[in-house]
Amino acid sequence: MTLLATSLLLVFWFLQASSSQTPQPQTTPNEAGPAQTTATKPPRGPSTAEERQRLIAITHKLEASPLDQGLFKEREWAQEWLLEVPDVRIRTCTGLLVDLRRPRYKFRRELWTQVRLASAVFLIDHPEKPNDYLGQSVAGMESALKAYSAIVKSDADARSKPLDDLLKQQTQGKLADAVSASISHCKF
Repeated sequence: MTLLATSLLLVFWFLQASSSQTPQPQTTPNEAGPAQTTATKPPRGPSTAEERQRLIAITHKLEASPLDQGLFKEREWAQEWLLEVPDVRIRTCTGLLVDLRRPRYKFRRELWTQVRLASAVFLIDHPEKPNDYLGQSVAGMESALKAYSAIVKSDADARSKPLDDLLKQQTQGKLADAVSASISHCKF
């Protein structure tokens, strides 16, 4: 049997095996009554003023202490909130932190989360600018650079040349230009 035929048989077998396993709907507790399946869970309503203020506070705390384990649950709540609320819809471009992929930067996940949270803060602070993707991206990058600076203060080995270059551009007043170039290929 040729290598191609063997490969095709393995792919066919894998597809058969995976299609025969029907996932069961997960259930979640509902305070108003018995458990509901995830598929039938009603969509949540718009965010509240208290939730928006909480997100803003969490974002600023994470800028100052992005590695604080005491803030991990807050970060998780904020990320989940961003996925659930229908009225704060961010659009981020992966090009913002593309230089941190290879070699993989140790704290890339924390910085990416910071970009997303700060983009949401931008939308909360500027509800009249829902399509200002450059504004969202600049706010996200400024917040990520604050978090990066805090990380470097606690771990000098956490330096990253691409982030140091962005900090330099920020001090020269050129961060918006750098961000604009980074997101130029993104389709919002």
